[in-house]
Amino acid sequence: MAFFSRLRRALPAAWLCLLLPGYLLAQDRQLTGRVQSSETSSGVPGASITLKGTTTGTISDANGTFRLNLPSGTSRIVVSSVGYETKEVPVGSATNLNITLAVSASDLSEVVVIGYGSKDKRDLTGSVSSVGARDIAKSIAQAPELAMQGRMAGVFVSTPGGSPNARPQVRIRGVGTFGNAEPLYVVDGIPLTEYGSGSDGAQASVVSDIRGNVNVLSMINPNDIESISVLKDASAAAIYGVRAANGVVLITTKKGQNGTPRVEVSASAGMSNVVKRYNMLSTPEFVSLYREAYANNSNEAKNLPTVFDPANAAYLGNSPTYDWQSPLLQKNAKQQDYGVRISGGNESTTYYVSGGYSYNESTLIKNNS
Repeated sequence: MAFFSRLRRALPAAWLCLLLPGYLLAQDRQLTGRVQSSETSSGVPGASITLKGTTTGTISDANGTFRLNLPSGTSRIVVSSVGYETKEVPVGSATNLNITLAVSASDLSEVVVIGYGSKDKRDLTGSVSSVGARDIAKSIAQAPELAMQGRMAGVFVSTPGGSPNARPQVRIRGVGTFGNAEPLYVVDGIPLTEYGSGSDGAQASVVSDIRGNVNVLSMINPNDIESISVLKDASAAAIYGVRAANGVVLITTKKGQNGTPRVEVSASAGMSNVVKRYNMLSTPEFVSLYREAYANNSNEAKNLPTVFDPANAAYLGNSPTYDWQSPLLQKNAKQQDYGVRISGGNESTTYYVSGGYSYNESTLIKNNS
């Protein structure tokens, strides 16, 4: 009887232990929703949604939708995205929210250079993206094209070569031709015309010098650039005709202004490394895979003995594997850039003079500039 009496007293405590974790878990809930633009009502991809006062949060997907776990006591979330005003949203007991972000007023007032002049961003009707001098200075780019990297929707910039002066490859809204896919470059209103042909059919004036591998645009110091605008659709680039089939990149350089002389000095240093190396097959793995490919090809299976001579089979199977990437690549390749700019003028004359020194090591051995 004493045992049952103790068991009867212990049962409420046992039930409490079983129910308490479920009660605690019930305090968290999942919030879903969509972040959209006030101008177009389209989803805002990459928007940051965080719990107010914390770094806990999530990012909206390509359609602007998101999912976020809300701990107990959460009352507000903070939503932000590049080019939009940050917004605090009360959560309450909601489980789904549609959040509208207003376009940043400062971005709307930004002056954008277009093919036939300039306009405020709020007045643009064509598809134009731009990056200003302030953002260019933050990028510490070695070439004007690299200043656009990751800053413009629909503009893909990559560097296929290993040389520091290798021409970055720019593609606007993908590749729409089997021929030259390079955009038209216009510097201070002057198109860089094609007077030759590079190895990949791109504009020679942009692509290379007499050695055929140096980017001529890299001769323009990014710190001397006032703005870069990219005309992406037909209406924006129509003034340039067929040359603008792959888009237009407008580069506007800085100019002197009326006032007292102004001196600017800049210096930057850094290092670069190869992010990821290729995972190569060893010699025995390559031989085995090649042999299997020939054996599975009915047309080539009969040639298998001549591809790998049985007399050399033992040698091929036991030969060492050499990693060619290690001797070709170097770590912590140095980058240095120094510049001096002097500008000023009066009512009748203005001037802008700049000079710089740049030294860049490549991640490839003995390929510096």
